[in-house]
Amino acid sequence: MLEPNQGLSIEQAVGFLQRIVNMADILVFASSLSFSELEQEKSMSNGGILRQCLRLGETFAINYFRFLTGKVF
Repeated sequence: MLEPNQGLSIEQAVGFLQRIVNMADILVFASSLSFSELEQEKSMSNGGILRQCLRLGETFAINYFRFLTGKVF
């Protein structure tokens, strides 16, 4: 069973992660901005911003699955 962290209930934490994933989706996939300058400024490798957004989405999906099934892996 998952335990709440930072005083959030599981439902609040899932809602928070879902909002962040939605914002990342809009920022990365629905935007015409080029992230190469930002990646260079922050000394990130090419595609670093996309990888971070995908990692965030993966974290959300795993935690949401755990929430739905009540299982801890």
